[in-house]
Amino acid sequence: MLAIVLVRGPVPAQNAPPGLVSAEPREGRFVQTAHGYMVPWEMTIPGTEVTFQMLPVPAGVLRRPDPEVAGGVLEIPVQPFWIGRCEVTWAEYDHYQQLRDAFRLFQENRIRRLTAQNGIDAVTAPSSLYISAYPELASESEQKRHPAVSMTQFAARQYTKWLSLISGQVFRLPTEAEWEYACQAGSDSPWPDAADGENLSGHAWFAGNSAEETHPVGQLLPNRWGICDLHGNAAEWVLDAHDPGRSRLRKLLQNGKQPVVWPAQQYARLVCGGSWAASAEQCRSDSRMISAASWKEIDPNLPQSPHWLASETARQIGFRIVCPLEPPTQDERSRYWDADVPEVEEAIRQTTHIQRGPVDPELPADFNRLRKP
Repeated sequence: MLAIVLVRGPVPAQNAPPGLVSAEPREGRFVQTAHGYMVPWEMTIPGTEVTFQMLPVPAGVLRRPDPEVAGGVLEIPVQPFWIGRCEVTWAEYDHYQQLRDAFRLFQENRIRRLTAQNGIDAVTAPSSLYISAYPELASESEQKRHPAVSMTQFAARQYTKWLSLISGQVFRLPTEAEWEYACQAGSDSPWPDAADGENLSGHAWFAGNSAEETHPVGQLLPNRWGICDLHGNAAEWVLDAHDPGRSRLRKLLQNGKQPVVWPAQQYARLVCGGSWAASAEQCRSDSRMISAASWKEIDPNLPQSPHWLASETARQIGFRIVCPLEPPTQDERSRYWDADVPEVEEAIRQTTHIQRGPVDPELPADFNRLRKP
């Protein structure tokens, strides 16, 4: 396996996000920008001992075929960002799930109440996972390093909001273009190394080698930029909606807008990259799954859970996070993080067992103090 060198030596640039340093690193991979040098960095989730790694991705252009023009190409600009070396694991996601208990304790002790003033920083804690539907997930100790799966896109976005508000650093889901650009890692090939995907088993857990289950992240070879499991294991949520014919994307590019096809309805959102159940062909960098109501077909609740998918397909769906170099505005953050359609907002209001509360850097310490015997 290729080694990932975490650069810890250089002094960070003043008032810069983690992973941005002012002096050129003497070792390891880095990306030079107008703001300084982007380097790999590691973060511990506040209040825990769980860590994850973020890797730098340079600015560039993603080229896609233009379906409206024979031989035409859409050129999509991509700004620098950091991306998770691996998919978000159960070890990481479990601490977001613990918000359910945290918010309940805060209510019982009448502290950290949700108000009109702190409502902008409120996060919805996920409801209980359908363990009866996914018995393999009940063995928590064995699943810690596996990718977390079965969450809705809304739950994945709320996870990035929670992580951002407790850490002070902005995280979000990648856009479709960012995901594919990072997956290709500077090449035009849809495969990590081989032009035809013959060596995929060295890079990806897919139907040919997965034994019909997820595997611990980071076990196989990364791509050229050090990123693992992009072509399989769990397919990954991105921010975009399905865009047949790429007409909406084309209009965004013509108008100089951010190339994100924002969803306008609950379904037909994109999941990238193939999974443990996918064929090799379905694990190309341009492979997509399109979300549908059938992904919740065995959820008996009314309304159905805004946090969990419930179907055989759901076991294939996870996500990874990115951190943009340029800090987004407050309006952009809300769009990255919060409910964006009435159906999800209504499900949150009607589901009585859902917990919701404000999140800030003091939350982990407050929760740990309250739950001590």
